[in-house]
Amino acid sequence: MQKLINIVDIGTSSIKASVFECVGAVCKQVAFKSAAIRMVDQTSVVIDDDRQNLAIGVMKGLISFGQDKGTENTICIATYSIRSAKNAHNFLSKVKAETGMGVNVLSGREEAQFICDSVKNIEWTENFFSMDIGGGSVEFNLFKGTHIFSASKNIGAISLAELLRDGHLEPSLDNITKIVCESVEDIPDLRRDAKIICTGGCLVIAKRFFPMVDGKTVSAAEVKFLFEKISPMSLPDRLVFGIPEGKADIFDIALGTVVAMLSIIKRNEIVISEANVRHGVALNRASFMKQQ
Repeated sequence: MQKLINIVDIGTSSIKASVFECVGAVCKQVAFKSAAIRMVDQTSVVIDDDRQNLAIGVMKGLISFGQDKGTENTICIATYSIRSAKNAHNFLSKVKAETGMGVNVLSGREEAQFICDSVKNIEWTENFFSMDIGGGSVEFNLFKGTHIFSASKNIGAISLAELLRDGHLEPSLDNITKIVCESVEDIPDLRRDAKIICTGGCLVIAKRFFPMVDGKTVSAAEVKFLFEKISPMSLPDRLVFGIPEGKADIFDIALGTVVAMLSIIKRNEIVISEANVRHGVALNRASFMKQQ
């Protein structure tokens, strides 16, 4: 039986809605809409009143967007930005009062495992190491028939840019690699046959700039080349180049994180996947509904 599920996702740099058509164990995205909004002030770690009001207005629109598509269920989730905000409880209370919707704030490990479920379902593999490059955090999974390792690290592109600024460091590849390396010391040794899969908005956007024979596999050298091309560009030049406004200031940081990770794990290519946390949540919800 077909089911339509709307997943509204409050991320660090945007709020997104994905409508999924779920049949059995397969959920396919059939509609998508997003709005760029930086939820948390990086200095105060607070969601100020203006951002709260803007975010709630966006959420109302995205909930209506799903309803207009005929969704039977709407689920609101939040990730790093709301996990980290000092006044998250106040914001979530206002969301509930003004939209009638509760928000499920995912822990870092829950977020990672939902992404893992999405990767398995989309890529049809059970032997992989994945990294989801978000705005606030990066989620890692090592999977070989079962979860071997899942973790969330606060080195998403916005968070990493802040760490560089705090340390008065240029966003060079050497400095990015140093911070990333210090943050992932507990990442286990990878099996050489594990496929390396990268997800996240910046990487999906980056696909349009890469020469990829199969449409999704790219070498570390090509990611590094794009990093070196984008990094010295001004913000206006990045926009002209084709990077969306909400990602333009952090695009190079996201690419640098991928290059750094590939250097650390000693691998030379990645598969860029459309998998994401919203898809994993939809799969989980569809499975629960099937059991009812």
